[in-house]
Amino acid sequence: MKMTLKGEDAKKFLKNVEPEWKAFWFHMGAAVKNMREFERELRKSSERTFRHHVTSAKNDFSIWTKDVIGDQMLAESLKAVKTAKEAADKVEKRIAELETAVKKLADAAAKEAKKRSAKK
Repeated sequence: MKMTLKGEDAKKFLKNVEPEWKAFWFHMGAAVKNMREFERELRKSSERTFRHHVTSAKNDFSIWTKDVIGDQMLAESLKAVKTAKEAADKVEKRIAELETAVKKLADAAAKEAKKRSAKK
């Protein structure tokens, strides 16, 4: 079942996490507070770092994405990743989808505002 992405959800998913202690802490690396930082850090991650976060028993990337970011769809897709590059590619694709949804929301709001001002 495909879920419909709402613009307001997309905006929320792209924001910095709050409070700051909810950031994702990469093993031997940086703390990231949003999906763009997450994707960039995944691209820099070593195989060792990836294996620290993704094992047969856990997937920290999927858990953080679901529990902190709130993006169930991305969390599900991250469950199957086998490399940091694959994870980064999935996050990058999802960011593009989210940005498209945010743009549609902004365009709809601008169109509605224009319509209201024309009625005055």
